[in-house]
Amino acid sequence: MSETVSGVGRVTVLPLLHTWPDRYGVLGYTTSGAFGDTAIVGHLPTADLPDIRLMDVAARHQPARLYGSARGSGFAEACWLLCVGWSGRLVRKPGTLEFADVAWSLEVERTTELFKTMYGHDRVHVGRFVLDGSEAMASGPWYHLGCSTTSEVVPRGKVRPPRATEPGPPLRARGCRHRSARP
Repeated sequence: MSETVSGVGRVTVLPLLHTWPDRYGVLGYTTSGAFGDTAIVGHLPTADLPDIRLMDVAARHQPARLYGSARGSGFAEACWLLCVGWSGRLVRKPGTLEFADVAWSLEVERTTELFKTMYGHDRVHVGRFVLDGSEAMASGPWYHLGCSTTSEVVPRGKVRPPRATEPGPPLRARGCRHRSARP
């Protein structure tokens, strides 16, 4: 039986390229702990990609070349996932959503204790991310995150409106059948 961690707080949701060139999943990132020392990184299930093994996605990017592989298995992969979530929060690309105060839970697949602080975190929980309980994930209306083959997964409400200085919606890729969520 897997562990479940939950909380209420700021959650960043962003599209994550799963399989090149056009298959996207959806990644959620938040923090927990007294000073945000624990990172919570998980995939949000969609109809097209109900489960994504995030540590496997990270391993395909060969993170040991950047972070090394010292002190145990999974360190480099955890650091790569931290970088994706943390940088996705700081530098938002089109399709990224920011929830200021939302209930979340994570079915933990793996926990990695970092031997040094990375991106402000000492530990990383990776797994399956759920926002606002199962009712919110199962009902609409939904926003579509970027141009991909996934279904909409993010419930309407508590979404930070885009700033005037942010770029507009992404250009539609050739052959894409979806429209951007932003007008």
